[in-house]
Amino acid sequence: MKDLVGEISHSLAKDTILLSIAAGISLDALRSYGANCQLVRCMPNTPAKVGKGVFAFAFDESIKEDLQAKIFDLFSGVGECFKMGEDKFPAFSALVGAGPAYVFAMMQALVQAGVTLGFGHSEARSMVEGLFEGSAIMAKLSSDHLMALRDQVLSPAGLTIFGTNTLDRAGLTGILVDGVLAAYERGKAMEG
Repeated sequence: MKDLVGEISHSLAKDTILLSIAAGISLDALRSYGANCQLVRCMPNTPAKVGKGVFAFAFDESIKEDLQAKIFDLFSGVGECFKMGEDKFPAFSALVGAGPAYVFAMMQALVQAGVTLGFGHSEARSMVEGLFEGSAIMAKLSSDHLMALRDQVLSPAGLTIFGTNTLDRAGLTGILVDGVLAAYERGKAMEG
């Protein structure tokens, strides 16, 4: 980034907006590399490819509210936009920027379980995709706590409670939290 910004710095006028999606590169770092223009820092995630991304934005103090709104309008066409301080970027990146990798890993595990149970791979994948899509929509539309939504699936002595008990004993929640926290520590180390 330092080399790139140095190469283009001569064409960055004061009214130019430079929007960076470079992980770990702060607005101050961009300025120190020669970006003497209006700066926006953005952390996207890959579901933006299908119009369902989630974006974090930090704006240089020179960018007025109306211009911030225009940038949000532009990006809201491919996802949800959140404004936050740069100090939150490592946390956002660890949780949401990296989040699709965690979700795809969980999906792959369920597909693998489905194949083990006798479903064809493409059939298991289609079912798991529907499961994640439906569950995400249900969570988005409900004001219930996520554990309450989980409990709606449980029946006394039913198969779901046996499955969730096994996941709880294995520490699935803790493993996911630890993964996000490890990514967060790496993100903090990358900040510059």
